[in-house]
Amino acid sequence: MDAYTDKGKEKGEYEESEKPTIRITLKSQEVKNLEYVASTIISLAKEKNFSVKGPRFMPNKILRITTRKSPCGNGKHNLI
Repeated sequence: MDAYTDKGKEKGEYEESEKPTIRITLKSQEVKNLEYVASTIISLAKEKNFSVKGPRFMPNKILRITTRKSPCGNGKHNLI
């Protein structure tokens, strides 16, 4: 049985509080292309009278490289 038929509604009918939400994740190394695609999606959604929130920028990954440091500049092999 479908959850919508239990409530006495046809499939595809929603109440105001039951509107489906869509999340789109875009990934690219070229920021200009990414911003162009995001702005195109937002403008098309606003033309169709959808409510739009975003874009939200996710945190980037930080590359961390651990190195041995000592005052002489060569690095320390033993800490003792």
